[in-house]
Amino acid sequence: MNNLITILNIVLSAATILGGVGAYKFGFHRAVSEVQERVISALETELNEIRTQLADVKKENIRLNHTLDTIIAALAKNGTYITISGDMITIENSHDGSVHVTRITESQ
Repeated sequence: MNNLITILNIVLSAATILGGVGAYKFGFHRAVSEVQERVISALETELNEIRTQLADVKKENIRLNHTLDTIIAALAKNGTYITISGDMITIENSHDGSVHVTRITESQ
């Protein structure tokens, strides 16, 4: 009888330990899954915000290009011709024949 109680005690202790390890692993995996879901959700939100900003920047770029084209056309009617090639700008004045070339520099 004493042996049976000892064996039963060992079996119950082992089952408790295995159950505890299993519960720990399950809880750990569940926590990891929850963190992953939150991270994915946050990244999707940020990606959508960046897409919206990109669309806004594209619209602004189109508007600025139209404005620049309008200014260049108006100056050409008065004899001042502007050519933009890469990062170089050439301004020619047909009245006095002067030519000015400058490089576009990035400024903040």
